Amino acid sequence: MDGEAGPVGWDRDAARHLAAVSEAVYGVTTALPRILALHRELKVPATFFLPAHVAERHPDALEAILADGHEVAHHGYLHENVFGMAESDERAMFERGAAILERLTGHAPRGWSAPGWGITAQTLRIMADRGMVYDASLMERDLPYFVGTAAGELVELPISLVLDDWSLFGATLHGAGASYTAPAEEAERIWREEF
Repeated sequence: MDGEAGPVGWDRDAARHLAAVSEAVYGVTTALPRILALHRELKVPATFFLPAHVAERHPDALEAILADGHEVAHHGYLHENVFGMAESDERAMFERGAAILERLTGHAPRGWSAPGWGITAQTLRIMADRGMVYDASLMERDLPYFVGTAAGELVELPISLVLDDWSLFGATLHGAGASYTAPAEEAERIWREEF
């Protein structure tokens, strides 16, 4: 749940683009209560990958997630792109986010999903050094598998762009590039054909 960290973490000028920020916060203020209600109704636990900045700025949302017994996992501090970051800078960002989530939730995060799927071997090493258990950023398999690092193994919970609705419904209201929002019927057709 990227919240405003999504656009701002990748483009600091986006903070001035109120429409982009408000669209990003919709997930926190409007969609989250609906998602939590659905999970309560179906009795299905979930993991919410939160940038620590979002956890700090939206304590009521964080409390609602925790009150329903869901896991909160690490998703950066401000949805940072790690490509090109020195290891010391990436480690500082990772530690900052993890420490904030630990303080706010009462326990250290066990999992990570790389913002924008920006992950390197350096990221995996930082995760293992911190004692993380799993990553959910890589895409090479359908089923969980182990990823080895010099500091130990991590469980990889692979993701798939086919299963992610961002490519169908996500909008980019800031920066260069065009946005596309698929009609619901098209999304349903794609998912039915895929599965």
